[in-house]
Amino acid sequence: MDIRKHIDFTLLRPDLVYSTIDEHVDRAIEMGYYSVCVPPFFVEHIRRRVENERFKISTVVGFPNGFDSYKSKVEEIKEVISDGASEIDAVLNISAVKTEMWSYVDREIDSLSSMCRVKNAKLKLIADHNLLTRDELKIIVDYCVKYNVEYIKTGTGVYGDTTQEMVSFLKSLCPPELKIKAAGGIRTVEQAETLIKLGADRIGTSSLL
Repeated sequence: MDIRKHIDFTLLRPDLVYSTIDEHVDRAIEMGYYSVCVPPFFVEHIRRRVENERFKISTVVGFPNGFDSYKSKVEEIKEVISDGASEIDAVLNISAVKTEMWSYVDREIDSLSSMCRVKNAKLKLIADHNLLTRDELKIIVDYCVKYNVEYIKTGTGVYGDTTQEMVSFLKSLCPPELKIKAAGGIRTVEQAETLIKLGADRIGTSSLL
């Protein structure tokens, strides 16, 4: 299995500098990974540096806690797409889920997905599975399908690792048009291959695989 086309090579530490980002991008290109996932601050720099338009730049919005209002997330999506991002990993407001503010969750997912579609970008909605119940995940998946979200992502990596059980459960919920990104604690080729076989279409990792 060639896993390279499934990899979002990720670097999201808060202490990054341009030279570190450049090394990360160079490794991703050398390895033939699908994309890099980097902080919004560096997106424009990478797009100017890398002339190959086929090279995908992913970035995060509302990371890692999703506390921001969905309106501010929409504005951030507009900005990072303008800077050169083609895929957006946006963190869902888990507090809204936990307080059962489902109308807010509905508006948030609708707004994020709509802005990405208008700007011809892909949305990967981060719904941190380590913080959610199965019933909550089922509702979130239904909203993702309703609003044509391209990917649902297992987590930020901040609140625990992705497990095989998570991916298998998501696969049982998701129709073919809603793909799965697994992220968090994926450090070996064997882990990545197993998760892909279980149903993950994309792997987020900071490790060279």
